[in-house]
This record gives sequence, structure tokens and C-alpha cells, in this order.
Amino acid sequence: MSCLQSLRFALPSVLGLLPAVETSAADPGTGEPSVTISAAWDSAYVSEGRDNLGDGGLVSASVDLAWRGVAFSGWTAHGDSVNYVEHNLGAGYSFALGPVGLSVAYTRLEFGGEDEAPGDNEFAVGCTLPVPGAIEVAVGARYSTEAEGTFMEIFVQRPVALGGTGVVLAPYVMFGFDYGYASAQHDGANHTEGGLALECPLGDGATLSVYCAHCWAGRDVDLDGGRDLTWGGVRLAFGF
Repeated sequence: MSCLQSLRFALPSVLGLLPAVETSAADPGTGEPSVTISAAWDSAYVSEGRDNLGDGGLVSASVDLAWRGVAFSGWTAHGDSVNYVEHNLGAGYSFALGPVGLSVAYTRLEFGGEDEAPGDNEFAVGCTLPVPGAIEVAVGARYSTEAEGTFMEIFVQRPVALGGTGVVLAPYVMFGFDYGYASAQHDGANHTEGGLALECPLGDGATLSVYCAHCWAGRDVDLDGGRDLTWGGVRLAFGF
């Protein structure tokens, strides 16, 4: 089963709805090719409201290439306290349909470490919805062939630019719903997550981001023996 990391850093765009790739539907028909290289550390590896490692955090690195709505992504991660390895390769396409942004993506996942899990294939879809004001709303879902289940997220954030500094502060809330993806014991409400992310440009295409988050376990997580979680992380990215 996938435990793909949903990094909380794509400010002010949607955070992690299509974790296979970070694409933009703003203007898929124009623009120059872009490359983003990043390294990150998370104090815990949390996805679908669960701590996937149980001890320690996660060190990861990624490369993303995007042009005219098409994106390719590679992500590798290692546990900093346990023997855990994960590699993801993804491809996606984003486009605009009127005021609505739509995305589709595919990710191949491979795992290593002491408890090496079988590989997985994930197919994801997402959309950003127009709402009044500066609030951003998005809905996403991904299907795992290994779990034969789907996980859906509803995401709301309110990015705030801090003066003319280029710094962006974004409080967010996300609601997760599990349908056989993370657990076969219960379908429906999985967890609620709230957090605060801060993105700071460093110049020459470099960006430093930090975040903190808290997850309130829902019935699906409770049945799996999970609990409420609090964690955070930092990311350094270079865009070309």
C-alpha cells in the first residue's frame, strides 16, 4: 500500500492533493520549462492520518520537471531513525476548464528497508475550485492498485502575503476520507488535519519553507489503533 508523502510546501498552490507531481493549471498553454530540485526533512512521516514509521522522521529529495501542464517527478526518501526507503516516479497533466483547474497523475512506488513492501501504482485526480476572496479550495482522490482502494481529500487554505517581502503564510485545513485505501475496516471519515506553512524566497530561485501540522484521528484511524499526531518539517528548493 502506498504511504506517499504529501509535502505541505507548494504555496500558494494546492498542497499535496496530487502528491505524485506538483503541477499547475494556471496557464498550461504557455510558459517556459521549469525544473525544481528540493531536499526536505519531516519530523514524522505522516500520510492518511497515520505515522508510517512509528519512530523518527524522514529525509527526502525530489526533482520536478514541468512544461505546459505536463510534469514529471522523482522522489526518494529514507527514514532517519529506522531502516525505511521509498522511491516514487510520477507523471501528470494539469489544465484549466474555465475557472476550474483539473489534474490527473500516475505514480509508481517502490519500497525498501527491513519491512520491504510490494510496489504500488497510484492514479490520482484533483480539481481546484473558484471561491470568493483569497480562499483556495481543492478536492483530490487517488486510487491504489495494491490496496484496491481510494483515498479522498478536501483541502482549504488561505495564503497571506506578508507585505512586499515575498514571504507567504498559509493556514490550512484538510479532511480525509478512506475507502479501502488505508484500511479495510471502515469506509468514510478518516481524519482532520490543520496546519500552518511559511514560504520564504531566498533569491536566485531558492526557497525555504517550514510547516507545522496537527492531525485529529477519525474513526478509520481509531480502528487501526492510530492516534492524534503533531509534526513539522523544513524544505529547501531551487527552481530553474
